[in-house]
Amino acid sequence: MTDVLDRPDLFSSPPSAAALWRNDILAQAAPSWIGDWPTPARRRLPMPGTPWAPGPDTRRFTLEVERGQTIVAIEVEVQGLLPPWWTAALEQFQEVLNLPANWNSYGARQVTPQAVLAAIVLIDATMSFDSPTPIIVPTVQGGVQLEWHTRGVDLEVAVSPEGRYNVFYSNTAIGEEWEREYVSPPPELRRRLSSLA
Repeated sequence: MTDVLDRPDLFSSPPSAAALWRNDILAQAAPSWIGDWPTPARRRLPMPGTPWAPGPDTRRFTLEVERGQTIVAIEVEVQGLLPPWWTAALEQFQEVLNLPANWNSYGARQVTPQAVLAAIVLIDATMSFDSPTPIIVPTVQGGVQLEWHTRGVDLEVAVSPEGRYNVFYSNTAIGEEWEREYVSPPPELRRRLSSLA
């Protein structure tokens, strides 16, 4: 059976790609990493520029990670033409999920599934078809960081283990630099990313 978690503050648009948590182990894993997420409910998210309508071209991608004796899976359903960055981003997410605790030999925590899910929600909500592929790296706290460094712009989004966003933006050409925190994908990030395409 497939359960899907819906987190209203992360899902603000009508659907097309789904970030799904699959598991009959969901109840066992819930207390340690789901936090205050509401009761599971079905929800799909739109890929940039693609309205959702279930069809024969729907594809499912699964990221799996073993946590103790539990296997946690994040399933993402997409429809339509995939952006060039999609597969590379999912491969990077799988790589950081597979890292063990202490991956840096200085006590780093394992990347949490909710950090990866929040990062998938972020790229789905903010990246366009021709956005550059992000560099995805783990953080020592158990989150992930997405980075774009091009055209004199440094854009870094740190996703906390709980799924919150810290965005750093620097554009040397116009002398703009700022850092902000968000609980859901910031709409302004889509504009910043589209300028990098």
